[in-house]
Amino acid sequence: MRNEWRSNLWLALELLLVSIVLWFCVDRIVDYVSILNEPRGHDISHVYKITPARIPGMESERPDYENMAELLERIRRRPEVEYAALSRFAAPYCGSTNNVNVWQDDSIAPIYSTGNAIRRWVQPDFFKVYRIRGVRGETPDQLAEILLPGTNIFGATPGLLSSNGQTINTVDHIGETFDLNGYPDHKLAAVTEPMKRFDYTRLEYCEPTAWDMMVPVATPRATEISVRLKPEMDSQAFIDDIMNDSESQLRVGPYFILKVECLSDLRRSAQMSWTINNRNYLLGVIFLLVNIFLGMLGIFWYRTQMRVSDIAVLKVFGATNGSIFRRLIGEGLLILCIVTPPAILCEWLLISKGYIRLSAEFGSSLTFNFMHQIVVIPLICFALLALIIVAGIYYPARRAMKLAPALALRSE
Repeated sequence: MRNEWRSNLWLALELLLVSIVLWFCVDRIVDYVSILNEPRGHDISHVYKITPARIPGMESERPDYENMAELLERIRRRPEVEYAALSRFAAPYCGSTNNVNVWQDDSIAPIYSTGNAIRRWVQPDFFKVYRIRGVRGETPDQLAEILLPGTNIFGATPGLLSSNGQTINTVDHIGETFDLNGYPDHKLAAVTEPMKRFDYTRLEYCEPTAWDMMVPVATPRATEISVRLKPEMDSQAFIDDIMNDSESQLRVGPYFILKVECLSDLRRSAQMSWTINNRNYLLGVIFLLVNIFLGMLGIFWYRTQMRVSDIAVLKVFGATNGSIFRRLIGEGLLILCIVTPPAILCEWLLISKGYIRLSAEFGSSLTFNFMHQIVVIPLICFALLALIIVAGIYYPARRAMKLAPALALRSE
């Protein structure tokens, strides 16, 4: 290695540059996969969203809330329906931006809701439909029993409350009363797991939610009926059946069914632009990875082929195939080990100086995470480059060792 220090120096510089670029690619892919694998806080399998509507100007003998209750009950009585609940701007992927103000006056440390908190009007069965659980282990059925409407109670997700500009643990304030959008004496009854509005948002940055329980007189303001079907009876025919029955069986006073959507289809359409952008970005990263792989593989392949005569000399002097493999692969891995610390230093400088924003495209934290960026990602990059080095050396070296030394040295 001393005798070939010039070529080894160029190889080290190439590995240094490749390590930095590979770190960037791996960071993006790991971040993308980790976000998609995060718990969403809800389950939309076998769930449909029914949009009710009211005929303008049409009078009814019964109050509107009784008509809505009757419409919901008729939907619940259908044999394929497991749970159904009215809600307003609460379903996932609806893009609700209804803010809520929650506060608790205290002369020492007043408590307020965070500025981007979302208000969702729901009925208790909403938690059963989307299988939302509590942070203290409450099942959806238990949450439905705890959060009963008409008792001035509400629920929340973690991160809803803050004091003195700092987010506080919402669970510690269960049982306390708050002012909810100007209505005093609302009791915080439960804290649910955080719920994502969109899949590409990191869970820790999800907007906190206040679950405002929908009392009967407020049900005419519902914008959606969320329905969970029994798994064995779920099919796309449910949409056609509902729309076919919208005039005969599901017409209650001035209310009728406007449309029915599968939540999976709704999720796909709501995230279409993000999906396309992220897919194109990810394809670019993968293309860069393929180029890195082929380039480094070619370099070590060519480097090993140029040393066929060296391998022949070693065999003449009694070297075994195993010792030659260890020598060649050891040289490549030694150079990689030498350039890895400078590569990590360069990555840290690029991050600290703001030249690289950590996975900003996928909404993750822009703060420097030591364990992730200096330990996990470099280890993955090191392992990938080590595999490329071994592959680039093994196959041409194996072919060279099959040659008789006399043939390999004939040109010499």
